[in-house]
Amino acid sequence: MHRAALACAVSLGVVTSALASPLVSGLSPEDTASLRVQITGSDTTSLDPSVVTLQSEQEPTRRWTTQASGPIRAGSASFATFASITGLPPGVYLVTVHPSGQSPLSMNVTLRAREIVTLVASFDDLPQKAAGIRIASRQTAGEGLSFDEAWLEDHPSGRNIWALVETAVPFVIADRMDTGGIGTGHSARMGSRGASWSSTSVTFGDMTLLSPNEVGLIPFAVDLGAVGAVSVTSGLAAVETQSPGVQIGLTPRRAGARRHGSLQLSFTTPGMVDTRRLVDAPPINRISTWRNVSGQMSGPAGDRSGLVVSGAITRAQFSERDLPGVWTSDQASLFSHLVVNATEENQIRVLSSVQRAVYPFGGRSQFLDRRVTERATFWQTGATWEHTGAGGSRAMISASFQRAAFTPGISVTGTGVIDRVLDGPVPRPASQTTSTQWELKAQTAAPLLMWGGTTHELRAGIDLRQAHATSDILALSTVAEQVGGLAARVWLPATVSAMSQRSLLRGTAYLGDRIGLGPTATLNAGVRADLEDGSARGASTGVRWSTVSPRANLQWNLGPLSLFGGAGLYAEGLTLGLLGHGDPGEAVSHIYRWIDSNADGRYDPSEQGVLVARAGRGAAVMSVDSALSTPRTFERTAGLELRHGQLMRLRAAAIWRNQSSLLGVVNTGVPASSYRAVLIPDAFFDWDGPADDQPLVAYDQRPESFGQDAFLLTNLDGDDATYQGVEVTWHLTTRRLVMLFGATAYRNHGRAPLPGFGPLQNDQSVSGDRFNQPNAVPVLPGRLFFDRAYVGKWSATYRAPGDIRVGFSARYQDGQPFSRVVVAPDLAQGPEMLHAYSIGRTRFTYTLTLDVRVEKELTIGGRRAAVHVDVFNATRHLNEVEEDVLTTPAFRRSTAMQPPLTVRVGFRIGM
Repeated sequence: MHRAALACAVSLGVVTSALASPLVSGLSPEDTASLRVQITGSDTTSLDPSVVTLQSEQEPTRRWTTQASGPIRAGSASFATFASITGLPPGVYLVTVHPSGQSPLSMNVTLRAREIVTLVASFDDLPQKAAGIRIASRQTAGEGLSFDEAWLEDHPSGRNIWALVETAVPFVIADRMDTGGIGTGHSARMGSRGASWSSTSVTFGDMTLLSPNEVGLIPFAVDLGAVGAVSVTSGLAAVETQSPGVQIGLTPRRAGARRHGSLQLSFTTPGMVDTRRLVDAPPINRISTWRNVSGQMSGPAGDRSGLVVSGAITRAQFSERDLPGVWTSDQASLFSHLVVNATEENQIRVLSSVQRAVYPFGGRSQFLDRRVTERATFWQTGATWEHTGAGGSRAMISASFQRAAFTPGISVTGTGVIDRVLDGPVPRPASQTTSTQWELKAQTAAPLLMWGGTTHELRAGIDLRQAHATSDILALSTVAEQVGGLAARVWLPATVSAMSQRSLLRGTAYLGDRIGLGPTATLNAGVRADLEDGSARGASTGVRWSTVSPRANLQWNLGPLSLFGGAGLYAEGLTLGLLGHGDPGEAVSHIYRWIDSNADGRYDPSEQGVLVARAGRGAAVMSVDSALSTPRTFERTAGLELRHGQLMRLRAAAIWRNQSSLLGVVNTGVPASSYRAVLIPDAFFDWDGPADDQPLVAYDQRPESFGQDAFLLTNLDGDDATYQGVEVTWHLTTRRLVMLFGATAYRNHGRAPLPGFGPLQNDQSVSGDRFNQPNAVPVLPGRLFFDRAYVGKWSATYRAPGDIRVGFSARYQDGQPFSRVVVAPDLAQGPEMLHAYSIGRTRFTYTLTLDVRVEKELTIGGRRAAVHVDVFNATRHLNEVEEDVLTTPAFRRSTAMQPPLTVRVGFRIGM
């Protein structure tokens, strides 16, 4: 019944798009730009009709033509017509304005991702006014940053997308430091403006990539050499965007007018890595060797088409905490992008990419031998047809397919021993997982509409996605759990009779309008509707969500000063990972007391005690609330922007966000009444003296409730998260120098779902234990994982005389928040860890890094070549990134430092 309603809604969206096509353009996906032209003159005959043409410097066979609308009176002695062209790839364009009966005016304009550039072309014949064309304003769609091809080439990001975002975007925090390529093979977990890593969204050209999997990995590992531009947004997002999280838009590289190729080699050897370390605090990771071979060919593939082919192979070897043994991560990718300009109005794009990655398996702590890697293969392919009409209208249809497969390489399992304080929660059994997604998009925009003295640029679109996932458990490993070194419990997963199979259908329709309220004000308004229907095969309950999310923001230009503000609703969105709750293919573990009678820290079957609990997401213990609804985020933003011509831009904004209807798991079989409160002593900060000692409340489970667990995934009343922040960004752009500085001060407040401080515990969107196990409930709400309080990032690229390029990225961010952990040792269910105070009351030491890249171009045998040197953590800072959080005399002792200085050398030659 609901699927039929979903199909009807999608059909309605198609009709809406068709009806909108005679309206207006203004469609601006995350990786495109818009151009608006105001043409003024002293009489209407000189302006009507006026034609605006654009020609791409990168694609000379591509031309956009639109006829201006109007004219309307723009003053006591002048009139104006208006034109708009949207959906433009970032790049340089020749803009020509052809008025009626007069000589045309032309200028070159650089358009960046998410930019809205307004030109004014004047054809006044008054003596005091000369004809001319100029850039009147540059606006940015949404709160975010964009990086063009030149920046990507000169920035010391190591050809890694996640490293670029981590080090250069001030409002984004990652869960790792990718110094020298440590994160090779797998994506980072990223959060921004209070949003969870689970809501990160990535687009690659016209396709939306699969959402992060259940441990936060995004199934995408393409080399940065395949990307022509990157935009990062999180705030004031247009209606095309559903999620409140980090939105990364990747523009695939396009071929230029001339054939070009290059081959690049880069490497790091052990002698190029600093050996210094803190006493008793080794680097959390240290590169041993790093090698990369990459190549690219691009150019015309016919009279009206261009082709880019790019490939790369990377291998990183590194150690963790200077422990014996070296980990190896591999990444290989092959990418092609064919662009065919069938006519000046019609373009066809075909994109294909395949990647393979091998990296340490995230759930390896469950095994006796933790030397376990995971192999992943990703595949994306898509085709797009885009039509631009003579009046500036635009229509686009795209279809894409993706596949992702994750396979842990397990040989011998054995009984692993984890410490809940050091290693985090017991991982779910290792599984081989495959996910696929089909996506069909239709977007439309039409010529500028003028009504009542205002201009309107409407856009409409639909997006239909169908995703599937299968998961087959590879190993049911017995896991012994310690808490602060004390034997606690042993987890015995039960055999699963069926493979997990999940499906998800999502339909979206949106309508937006960019309204020009005279020459100085612009109102962006829109609304999107999302219908989502997902289930696991054999599950008793599926998940069906429908949301409506309105957005609006206003920008008022007062010469060089602009004031802006807006508000909007976002929906988290349904994921294949969330559908694992109540899935018959998910494992259920029986948990017994572990009586380590010989105190050797190793589990023996004779040490198994009584059954104390059941855990897992399988249908035997987990169900889903039939009235489950999506978490919502309400955002308000206000700020100002000050420009000095096209040279400098200063932007400041205040952001408020409230996240409600968060998801959590309630234990209906073992309610709070199944526990009795007990007091345990706590030495607080002064371990040596009793002056500040205090009692803490722990909860002892009554034995008659052991093993009665039954869980329900539901929305948690009153369990909201908030974000308040102030952000400042400063851009400087000259012919040779591009500089970006950003600073944020903010507070991200909520309740940790699990005891601990990592991204899988201290993140509000993780469905943890905070409402099914009273010892997991934080004493007070506090700072969440991605809260760094104060952050500053400063990056620049400089193309110096003598074919020398220099780039750097400096970062300061406050330490990761955590809470002191106390162990309650004598509970019937076994020792438990609990927070002694609110999360974020204490922090690890701040992080400070400086990465530098220097490149010198030269000519060898008639070919252009280059030598470059990258230095990561150039200042050799040894700041800690982790402390001992357990309440002992060693509390707050440094346990790990940031990765050390690492040097990389590379060579590139043209082909």
